[in-house]
Amino acid sequence: MNKIAENLPAGGRKKLSATVTQIFHIVNELTHELCENPVEKVLKTGTIITLANHTVLISRDGREMAIIDSGAPIKDKDSRQ
Repeated sequence: MNKIAENLPAGGRKKLSATVTQIFHIVNELTHELCENPVEKVLKTGTIITLANHTVLISRDGREMAIIDSGAPIKDKDSRQ
């Protein structure tokens, strides 16, 4: 686990069993509504996705960090995820 991940909501080496949603807690910066988890969306759709504008990541200590990101499935030689 890298230093950035340790500062995410459920981050830290003692929390390695945390779910992706707990670690990657993102909300709309303007409304603070929870955003769909991009990792779960990539796994569900098998497609490349991008995050919407005004997306912020909430750190474990409550800090909000603006993020721009995309996600893509990693597939094996037979195109399986």
